[in-house]
Amino acid sequence: MTESTNQFQDTSNPKIMERIKDFYDLVLKVKAIEKNLDDVKKLRTGAEELLVQTFESNGIHSLSREDRNFYLKFTLHANFKEDTKEKGHDWIRGLGHEDMITESINVRTLASFIKELKEEDEKLELPDCLNTFTKKSIGHRKK
Repeated sequence: MTESTNQFQDTSNPKIMERIKDFYDLVLKVKAIEKNLDDVKKLRTGAEELLVQTFESNGIHSLSREDRNFYLKFTLHANFKEDTKEKGHDWIRGLGHEDMITESINVRTLASFIKELKEEDEKLELPDCLNTFTKKSIGHRKK
């Protein structure tokens, strides 16, 4: 038996053909919405970057508009460079926090840990196997 003989070939049933059309229309609609969502997310990212620059250049920490508060927030991100991950894990172990290490360290856990270390000692030298950057963004919440 070939593959084509296993396929249902009845194209004369209008109900089945209509369901196929309806299904495929939905597939296309989802693709269009996802594309539109990607475009809107890019626009939002650009608008946020511009707003961060505006807040910073005007010394603004927060503003209220209608029923929302908009504020400048900083999020530290940290991970180990792939080729120096073991060196990074050794550094964590040397600080007495080997319990953080499993097969890998959750990046949010690592970032929180690095943030705490930097708050305790601003002059702390971080190893060169560690990537860190602080992402600036605009947070908002209801008043």
